[in-house]
Amino acid sequence: MLENASTSVSSAPQAAAKSSSSNLLADTVNLLTAAQVEAAKTFNRKNNQSIAREIQALVGVEVDGSIGPKTCQGIARWQRSKGLVADGKFGPASKAAAGMGASQAAPAQPASAAPVAESGVSAPAQNAASSEPVAQGAAPGADLDGGYHGTATVQKGTAKGESVKALQRYLNHYGCSVGEADGSFGKQTMIGLMYYQYMRNFTSGGKIRVDGVCDAEVWSALRSNRAAVYSLDSAVSFQGGKAVDVPMESIPGGFMVSQAASKFKQLIEKAKTDGQTISVSSSYRAMTKAATSKFLGGSASGQIELYASYKFGTGNLAASPGTSNHQSGLSVDLNNCGSGNTAFYRWMDTNAPKYNIVNDGKNFSQVEHWHWTYKP
Repeated sequence: MLENASTSVSSAPQAAAKSSSSNLLADTVNLLTAAQVEAAKTFNRKNNQSIAREIQALVGVEVDGSIGPKTCQGIARWQRSKGLVADGKFGPASKAAAGMGASQAAPAQPASAAPVAESGVSAPAQNAASSEPVAQGAAPGADLDGGYHGTATVQKGTAKGESVKALQRYLNHYGCSVGEADGSFGKQTMIGLMYYQYMRNFTSGGKIRVDGVCDAEVWSALRSNRAAVYSLDSAVSFQGGKAVDVPMESIPGGFMVSQAASKFKQLIEKAKTDGQTISVSSSYRAMTKAATSKFLGGSASGQIELYASYKFGTGNLAASPGTSNHQSGLSVDLNNCGSGNTAFYRWMDTNAPKYNIVNDGKNFSQVEHWHWTYKP
């Protein structure tokens, strides 16, 4: 699916109408993978079953005495808010932060023993009195930079090493998971960075470009407000750094803003009377995959994922996040309009402008005959 490269603003779907900046830190965000949940569940059932209800009340999940995935995810969120490694295991460091005794904890390891994570990668530095790792840089004065304190621009193709590792540690800290901090700026690091830029703008009112480039402005943001934990499944988009809720209306095969949807439906009826069939492959698109899927169903990519795929050569042309008319609910891509030489394209070119719908895709650097936009 190719993408409009014209300039517009992004908007939020109707499903986000009740959303606000406060719920981006909602307790529904999941920080742990399935494997991490299983490890945390085993640890907590072995060491914390007798205080399960106390823990559940502390971390804000249903108090039922049963330690399952929701409890482990809740522990991870609470740990992140306290500056601990968010592994979902309620060990000595968590108990100390909660003011609880450590009698139910697993035996402490010597401070010099570097535990090995399930992935085989050495875990973060340890609290000398605990077998539970403490996040580097999560507490005030600590150091997520890992010794790197510069502001060099980090982006695809131009950066490797300690600056990238520092960026990756920060992104993992904020909940924009990029995996192991290996110093290589890959596709997932770019996606995580754009997630951070997007969520930071939304929660703080900032105007950082969502472009997958970490410059001095982004470094400054990363090194401040470390208590924030971002939810990556919000269906809300932003305009000018502020949350917006633009009513969306269903069309066959997708959604558009109401005025555009009304005209597009009229065009569909005109096509039927003329023996033509209009089939939509893409319409409204949110920033993230989770948000787009939440609104449209299925597993449709968000603008961030499409742009990262384009930049890494694994996807088609895509506009940078926040600049696509798909995000404003004004554009559709059509299945049966792949070139300018078909009978259907010629029919569209003749009739669609009567409904204020034009093929602006033919003016892109890479022509998109299938891309049509409502322009009143």
